[in-house]
Amino acid sequence: MSDLSSGPGDTKAEFAAGVIKALPVILATAPFGLLLGAIAAQKGCRFCKSG
Repeated sequence: MSDLSSGPGDTKAEFAAGVIKALPVILATAPFGLLLGAIAAQKGCRFCKSG
């Protein structure tokens, strides 16, 4: 029977490896998110309303 759980020392290394693998996707989509967010803000869309 194989053990699929990792030890407590592997968690940070696995997280860092996942971040590094996802970095190209994050960098490719971030400009679109910023652009669409700026357009939405100009149109009056406010997601964080106080009060």
